[in-house]
Amino acid sequence: MRPLANVFSRSRRMISKQPFLYSIAQFSDFSAMPKTNLDEFLRYGLADQNGFLKHLHSEYGDVVLMPKEEFGQDMVKVFHPDIIQEVLQKEGRYPIGAASLIWPFNRYQDETGRMSQLGSAVGPEWKKLRSILQKNLVNPRDAQGYYPLLSDIADQAVNYMPANANQMGNYAPCMAIDLFITLMCGHPLNITSNSATPEDAKFVDNSIAVFKVFAYLMNTPSEITSHMEGGSTPAWEEFKGLMDGITDTSTRYTELALKRYAEGDELTANSYLGHRLRQLAKDDLGIESLGKAVSSFLFAGVDTTSNTLQWVLYNLANNPNAQETLRDEILSQLGYDKSVAGKDVKKIPYLNKFIKETYRLTPPTAGTVRALPEDNTIGGYDIPAYTMIQGSPAPYLTLSSVFSEPDVFNPSRWDRDKKDSTSLAHHPYMIMPFGKGKRMCLGARAAEVEISAIVCRLLQRYRLKLSPDSEVPNLDTSGGIAKPVPSPKYVFEPLQ
Repeated sequence: MRPLANVFSRSRRMISKQPFLYSIAQFSDFSAMPKTNLDEFLRYGLADQNGFLKHLHSEYGDVVLMPKEEFGQDMVKVFHPDIIQEVLQKEGRYPIGAASLIWPFNRYQDETGRMSQLGSAVGPEWKKLRSILQKNLVNPRDAQGYYPLLSDIADQAVNYMPANANQMGNYAPCMAIDLFITLMCGHPLNITSNSATPEDAKFVDNSIAVFKVFAYLMNTPSEITSHMEGGSTPAWEEFKGLMDGITDTSTRYTELALKRYAEGDELTANSYLGHRLRQLAKDDLGIESLGKAVSSFLFAGVDTTSNTLQWVLYNLANNPNAQETLRDEILSQLGYDKSVAGKDVKKIPYLNKFIKETYRLTPPTAGTVRALPEDNTIGGYDIPAYTMIQGSPAPYLTLSSVFSEPDVFNPSRWDRDKKDSTSLAHHPYMIMPFGKGKRMCLGARAAEVEISAIVCRLLQRYRLKLSPDSEVPNLDTSGGIAKPVPSPKYVFEPLQ
């Protein structure tokens, strides 16, 4: 434990930005930490986890325990960006992240061996695999190199959007899988043009459904207890069945891409898989391991990209002035016909601000998870090693003490000339939709490139409006990733 003087000194530095709630509490052991209970959780349910986090912060402060006697395992939730930063700075050389801690996928891997080891691996094994798989994917410039590959499928997806104006909740996953499989393997499934095979359509359905069952398994105490005892439940069997179907289909997609690559297909050669295949010997990665990784990426990328895209579309339609500002920048750089490329993005700065404001007002995920390898003092409380810690700045994203007019969608709040490094609003751990640190989501940059490709083409062709009968959506987290429910309905007005 560090000397009290050091801790209070650090607290004073934090307070200069924004004080913790109850931040100067005396050091205490794990048992003295503020605790929530199952009744509070059920009051909000899986569908309103954002509301639950805000309630916890308001009621208990910046550190709160979900105790194992109520939830099946201990989880500490921390909210202030300074505390989140402290957690990640202590994650060590081989961080233990969410993927290592979420038991449904790890149990499936243990029982079947059909998924990539990246999620469950720890230590040097994880570091080696991560360092290989992140190549041509995590670096923003590398990710932007996929824009040409996505041009045709983005064009096709936007062509079919008006026909799906009243069912965007169903169509967005189709766009997401076509975009992601194109980036990963070079060719789309053409689900966006309604010409997918029944197996392809089932893959999309399963990729959405599995995250709903996953969220139930992770947040239901009886399911956690059953898992710890090695038991089985109907929900677990449903999860396994969905994963079997997903893995069968994604493995087929990867095998087809490997065949195309061997035949010299140019699009596959320019995909993520193509980059990795060219470096296979240098990377010292077997073809089976690469295939499993790509297969896992395919289904994992559907829900996050789909739901984030849905919020971007809603914010475009619900904020016509911001939409016009973004369109003006896009047209001045691209005109009505040119497809966006990596070199164009820096000249369309409002696009990044728009997406960032979407992350703030309608965050797709709750934050990031770590388990620290040693006992630590976090936010004034002693936390035993390997305790699951979830860092979520969500309660701060709509605080009037942090953001002016916090309920107003205003991308201009992220203008460079307004950036203040001493302001909590611009804290590096405030906006973190795909996590932070060494175990940040590998597909984060790819998702942003895919969404940007769609938005640029969309605003070159249409003015997006909400239909008069469209309802105000809620931030529904029942599937783990927040999506708008009910799904908004749109009107697409051609520009030419």
